[in-house]
Amino acid sequence: MFVLAALSLPAHAMVYVGAWDLRGYGQSDTVYRTSNGIRIVNANGVTKDYTIRNKAWSLYGAADTDGYPGAELILRAGSDVIILNHSEQSQRSYNMGNVSWAIIQDADVDNVPGHEVIVSTPSSVRIVNNVRRTVREISMGSRSFVWSLFGLANLSGNGLDLVINTPNGVIIVDPRVNTTKTFNLPGSSATVGISSLDKGDIQHVYARTPSHVYVISGGVRGSLTPYNIGTAENWAIYHQTADTNGVEGEELIVKKATSVVTISHASKRMRTHQIGTSFVIESVEDRDNRAGKEIIVRTFDGAIKVIRDTSNTGLMPR
Repeated sequence: MFVLAALSLPAHAMVYVGAWDLRGYGQSDTVYRTSNGIRIVNANGVTKDYTIRNKAWSLYGAADTDGYPGAELILRAGSDVIILNHSEQSQRSYNMGNVSWAIIQDADVDNVPGHEVIVSTPSSVRIVNNVRRTVREISMGSRSFVWSLFGLANLSGNGLDLVINTPNGVIIVDPRVNTTKTFNLPGSSATVGISSLDKGDIQHVYARTPSHVYVISGGVRGSLTPYNIGTAENWAIYHQTADTNGVEGEELIVKKATSVVTISHASKRMRTHQIGTSFVIESVEDRDNRAGKEIIVRTFDGAIKVIRDTSNTGLMPR
């Protein structure tokens, strides 16, 4: 992604923006900003100028938005999203109205070739579909609030959902059916990651509060599973998930002061591995050439311990 802020340019000045395959020929076309808009120089040297009427514009980037070979340029110009199709030598404008908004992502969220442009407003998500030439608004509530896009994930097997961070929890947005579901988490919370924690390729969202790890399964028709870690000591979710028990589905790894807890969401069980002293997790890797990765820890006195998380016993989440 290349972002170019609005500039005031003298006449005839050009600023290099980037290069993309805009015609689908497998060759990069060079894009410049000019005093009147955009100039594109094809790989064969042919030049084409495009006038952008609103001088206060910025380039979000380039992506295939129509499902045909070649990327389109995606711009913000005043109150419009502009999609510039160089292979057709055309522009399309999608008006966002008199509201605060920003382009936050492009992705195929409707399972039809071509990326949609995802736009944020204070209380909604808007989906610009350049194939259908439409803008759909998905409300996330009647009032404005602070939110951010954490990522996109295949939570139900039906396509990519939007995972939204809010101060009170997580909102899942299904952009194919214009539906949202809010998962409120008690106390302060933070969305930590997205991973496949069960069988197959379906993904899950996991978040934490001061006392619990929460796993969101199934998208907008899904459920929330809590795992009680407690507040007696500081703890953190390790930065990667891994299959540690040799059964399909990755585990969450929680580092506590003197122990490691693994959470197997596929079986809804937790296992505690006592270290007995302060330590750091050095790596998670396969050390024995058997199913399941080992957790390698180093204690503060330099000792290395290997955790083999293949036991079928464990604690149920609370």
